[in-house]
Amino acid sequence: MMKSPLVTISLAAAALSASASAHAGFVFTSASRSISMQAPTGTTGASSSVFGTFNDWRSHSAPFLSGFVQQNSNLTAAEVRLTAFSQASSSSATFASTMTGSSVSNALFGVDRDSTITMSVTTTRTSSAGGVSAISVLVRDMTAGGTVLYSSTSPVSTTVTLTLLTGRDYQVDVTNSAGITAGSGSASANYSVLMTAAAVPSPGALALAGLALVAGGSLRRRR
Repeated sequence: MMKSPLVTISLAAAALSASASAHAGFVFTSASRSISMQAPTGTTGASSSVFGTFNDWRSHSAPFLSGFVQQNSNLTAAEVRLTAFSQASSSSATFASTMTGSSVSNALFGVDRDSTITMSVTTTRTSSAGGVSAISVLVRDMTAGGTVLYSSTSPVSTTVTLTLLTGRDYQVDVTNSAGITAGSGSASANYSVLMTAAAVPSPGALALAGLALVAGGSLRRRR
């Protein structure tokens, strides 16, 4: 039996739509990620400017004083995943100097086609007595002079949708810190950011999809 041209159009539209969604992805220009632990006994840190995975941690332990910071990140064509945790605590009324654990992630990237980005963000922040904590998640359109597309400096758990266009540069910056400034107390700061991409259907695919819908209605009326 000969296949109807209208059915062929419908199949072509479905194939184009599936192909667009399957190939959407991130294209990275540069990235830097670092952690540091500043403590009375000295300063230690780590940094990485390569793409792909990054997993490192620093800690400090002394009488009445402890701190820990860890960062895990993964940059691929399929997703941007950034997580970090910093904490600090003191049980002494006085100590030699402040202690802070911090994490910084920056990635400059684009998309290989117009894409709808789903970004899941979870951040937590606590502090008591002499403890202080800070956290920031920022996504900017660098081609538009750094226009902010998303920003948060407060504890939050949310999912947002962004539309990113091919040929433009975007940057995601995530920072956090937790420290003890004086006396006893505690602080922590934690973030988790996940960005995934799905292609926006091309005008041609949308047109074919529309023809397929019209064709389907015509076939039903003929029956």
